[in-house]
Amino acid sequence: MPEQIQFNPGESDRETYIKLKAMDLESGWLGRVFGSPKNAAVNIGGLVAILVVIAGVIMTFFPGGATATETWKIVTPIVTMVLGFLFGKKA
Repeated sequence: MPEQIQFNPGESDRETYIKLKAMDLESGWLGRVFGSPKNAAVNIGGLVAILVVIAGVIMTFFPGGATATETWKIVTPIVTMVLGFLFGKKA
C-alpha cells in the first residue's frame, strides 16, 4: 500500500504556507470555483457560453415550445456576445 502524503507546514515551508493561506482568503469560496480574481471573469464567461450552447442543443433535439430556428436565433447572439467579451477583453 502506498504511503499517504500529508501536508505539514514546517519552518522551511512557512512562507509558502502563509502565501497559500493569503490566496485562499483573497479568493473566498467563489474563488475556489471560478479561480483567482484575475481569471474569474474569463472562467465565468466560458461557463456561460458552454451552458447556453448546451441549452440550445437540448432545446433543438427535444420537442417542446420553440422550433430549432427560433431557439438558435436566441442562442447565437448570446454566444457571440460572450465570445466577444472573452477575446476582446484587455487585461
